[in-house]
Amino acid sequence: MIKVILSANSCWYLYNYKSSLIKILLKKYEVHCLAPKDKYTKYLKKMGAKHHQIKLHNTSTNPFKEFLSIINLFYCIKKTKPNVLLNFTIKNNIYGTICAKYLDIPFANNTAGLGNSFVNSNLIFLCIRFIYGHFLKKSDFVFTQNRDDYKYLVQNLKISKKKICLVPGSGINTKINIYQKKKNLFFTLLYLGRFIENKGILDLFEAFQNIYKNVKTIKLVLAGYKKNDKSQIPYALIRKFKKHEAISVVNFSDKNIKLIKNCSCVILPSYREGMPRSLLEAGLLKKISIAANVPGCRDIIKNGYNGYLFQKGNVSDLEKKIMKVYNLKKFQLNKIQNNARLRVISHFDEQVVIQKTLNFIKKSI
Repeated sequence: MIKVILSANSCWYLYNYKSSLIKILLKKYEVHCLAPKDKYTKYLKKMGAKHHQIKLHNTSTNPFKEFLSIINLFYCIKKTKPNVLLNFTIKNNIYGTICAKYLDIPFANNTAGLGNSFVNSNLIFLCIRFIYGHFLKKSDFVFTQNRDDYKYLVQNLKISKKKICLVPGSGINTKINIYQKKKNLFFTLLYLGRFIENKGILDLFEAFQNIYKNVKTIKLVLAGYKKNDKSQIPYALIRKFKKHEAISVVNFSDKNIKLIKNCSCVILPSYREGMPRSLLEAGLLKKISIAANVPGCRDIIKNGYNGYLFQKGNVSDLEKKIMKVYNLKKFQLNKIQNNARLRVISHFDEQVVIQKTLNFIKKSI
């Protein structure tokens, strides 16, 4: 039977972003998932996929550890003998390229946004950018998630347009129930994401504090806090969030639909994205969004049509956009909410992504 490998930095990623793809692949192929073991491993197995644990240190830059990770991944792939390899997440794209080239296996890399290495300019991130770019150029095929990244890969890395495909992120299941609960008495802003500086969470906190001085009928929910995430902003700042009377801090969860349904507006002040799931889910649930005018966000949000864009890092502009949404008349809000759902259904259905992935597999086997 034809074997397809999906390689990623966590089973969480494969389960939350690739479940629909895996289910369809299982109808025709033997599916193997290569990722470190976590609490989502059992769900992948339950679906019928085979799991192989790999030793991958997501935040490590230790050369010895990384070399061992490559060796470990190499032997897992060699033992499985796949017909096609699909790599997801940065390290898997790099290490998977090395292994697939050596073993002569057709493979595709998936760039879920070029991320922090293209926001930061310190030496480590410049090195990561160079290495990542080098290995992406060696890909048999690349799936990329937004127009800015596509342009960079074609113009700067000189990847042939025949070897690259622009897809709408991982797509989204457009069958989500949009039943709305009774309107909240407060205007509630919802942030969904990691508590790191490049997500613009400190800009949001400053903007909210300024607005709250004059508007007491507004609340902010910050969702995505991870207790043991060492890359997060200092806990002293998170404690400051928690002390604010109109701010709620919510732990990281995969079940964000309820939070979105109960909010007035989803807000993402990030400095760079791939194709943010929070904005797609918000649109599907007829929620207006405010986002920074950066790669990924501007692929989803058309300013004034299904949400509002503001200048990245500009707290004053962010405040203006929040108040603009706050002051919308009911008929204006309804129009934008309807547009939000229509845009997601027409442009970001996960079936588009799945079909393009299936096409690559068929051509490769």
